[in-house]
Amino acid sequence: MNTNTNRGWLVAGLAAFGLVAVVPAADAKIRVVATTQDLAYFARVIGNGEADASSILKGFQDPHFAAAKPSFMVEVSRADVLLSLGLDLEIGWLPLIVTGARNPSVMPGQAGFVDCSQFVSPIEVPAAGADRSKGDLHPKGNPHYWLDPENAKKLARGIADRMTQVDPGDAAAFAGGLAKLLSEIDQADAGAKALFAGSEIPPVVTYHVTFSYFFERYGIRPAGFIETKPGIPPTPGHVASLVTQLKALGKAPAIIVEPYYDMEVPRELGAQVNGRVELTPSSIGGTDEARTYKDLIVTVARKILGK
Repeated sequence: MNTNTNRGWLVAGLAAFGLVAVVPAADAKIRVVATTQDLAYFARVIGNGEADASSILKGFQDPHFAAAKPSFMVEVSRADVLLSLGLDLEIGWLPLIVTGARNPSVMPGQAGFVDCSQFVSPIEVPAAGADRSKGDLHPKGNPHYWLDPENAKKLARGIADRMTQVDPGDAAAFAGGLAKLLSEIDQADAGAKALFAGSEIPPVVTYHVTFSYFFERYGIRPAGFIETKPGIPPTPGHVASLVTQLKALGKAPAIIVEPYYDMEVPRELGAQVNGRVELTPSSIGGTDEARTYKDLIVTVARKILGK
């Protein structure tokens, strides 16, 4: 079972201040803290009843931004495993939380810290690096990789391996949970393919480059982006140009918008091009429809198709 080495460190720290602490039982569940609800969901399913998993952010929150709250530091201070999306997505806030948590087991370079981007091959890596003239590009590639089921399977296996390394006594439970998760991911992929099969895919506009991996998986070429450049808010001139571009296509677009963006500009755009505006989850928990990974992938497909 879990050795709880970091918890022992916490107990020692509390004792140094004269505080009373209770040492967890030897069979305590492994504690996993993830930066996002997607990673926490994967850890929970893999845990198969032998892991407690929580996320710093909810699925309806923008993963690019978070406040380094003391409550987050406390949560990470108690973790056996910390899961990060990596590719600099959390660079503005996660290092502050990790430093404030003072948990040696989940510091970068330790077994308890998992940069999950190591399990996938990023796309949209800027050829000449990122600079402000190109918008808020990530120099290591697009970090929204979980939206491709093939990447999700790699992610699941990588998380399961690390949880097993930290807590080898529950290896059998984790193997069973991994099998369940892989099956769900396959069902998600099959569900999206079934929806797209025989359906005419409309021109698709998104706010940010969030859905690039999903588009690549299912052969969808985006018709445009509401942001002027990645991370740069839309200007009237950009929106006017986008209207002209979309009208030239001669088809009503689907405008899918992540829950954490303002809907005003997308609705104005939709009104001008007769487009269908859809609030679309980009993470588990992003909307009420997306409670599982299968829900997430199938919901994105439905929003695109208007089904």
